[in-house]
Amino acid sequence: MATLNNIGQKLQQKLQASLTTLPTVVGNEAVVWFKANFRRQGWPGDGLMPWKPRKANAKRNAGRGILINTGRLSRSPRLLRVSGLTAFTGSDVPYAGVHNDGFSGTVTVGSHKRAIFGTVRVSTGKSNQPFKTKRTIIGSGQVKSYQRRMNMPQRKFMGNSPVLVSILRRKATVHIGRDLKK
Repeated sequence: MATLNNIGQKLQQKLQASLTTLPTVVGNEAVVWFKANFRRQGWPGDGLMPWKPRKANAKRNAGRGILINTGRLSRSPRLLRVSGLTAFTGSDVPYAGVHNDGFSGTVTVGSHKRAIFGTVRVSTGKSNQPFKTKRTIIGSGQVKSYQRRMNMPQRKFMGNSPVLVSILRRKATVHIGRDLKK
């Protein structure tokens, strides 16, 4: 028959094993929640705070999410590392911090080449339509370095939120409870 001391030791071992995997589980849950903010198009803090819409109503923006162009930023939140009982999440995209925190200031744009476009007549190979006009690069020009004023509104998708904290507490309780039942 198991003594009370043996049961206490087994529970302690199960709890210790559960605590070693808990940061990874909670960190992954936070990453899923951060990625879901792109579908929500806002930040759930004390209620959903929707992101400020874009200024331009260009054709290419129709039907597209606010912070979504190529999808790189929306795929970027990840679990960076786990150290002890701490999980670190973040993004490796260089412009993620500017979108998450907002920015207002002056930015230096480095010198670069700009393509010069022109039209070229190209044969179609058909007798009834001998040529068509095609837009193509006919050269390039050098643009000097310059400074420009930039005002990027904050569109928070990562960080601390009361909603996230309650989700992570529930996830931790379920995880520890499940491990202790084994």
